[in-house]
Amino acid sequence: MALDISRLPSHQVKDLNRGGKEVFDQAANTGVRLASTATRPELVMISVPKLTRQLDLVRLGELVAEVLGDLSPLFQGQRPTSPHLAWLSVFDEGELRAFAADFSLAVRVAMDLGSAEPVSRVIHRWRSTAEYALAGAPLSGGIEWGATIPLARPEPLEAED
Repeated sequence: MALDISRLPSHQVKDLNRGGKEVFDQAANTGVRLASTATRPELVMISVPKLTRQLDLVRLGELVAEVLGDLSPLFQGQRPTSPHLAWLSVFDEGELRAFAADFSLAVRVAMDLGSAEPVSRVIHRWRSTAEYALAGAPLSGGIEWGATIPLARPEPLEAED
């Protein structure tokens, strides 16, 4: 949930001197606005956890813009000119649509919770899948789970004269 600054209680700077405890308590609970003066702009005081949550949501918005900027050309069969999430290019169109749906749902949940954690989990899961594909691992069928791979120590290097 985004902080609606227009709904915060407003105070004058002199209120900090007279009833400072009340103003600070209000700032910790809901946040407050301090009216501007001739030499200072209007200020907002909020708790660190609320500020952190707001900054997380701003970063989430930036990430959404980056993902949309990467997905748009990919859906048109083109490569992004400056990809932010280059690993998205590993996926075919169907997988990109699944990623977009998963990402979109995570963003909605993140906005409701006021936390970017759901989006972080989706990004991590899809990136891990992309890295697995980029490493050349098979993504479907044909895996021989009982197969053994013989391992041997490398031959020792001979000392050069």
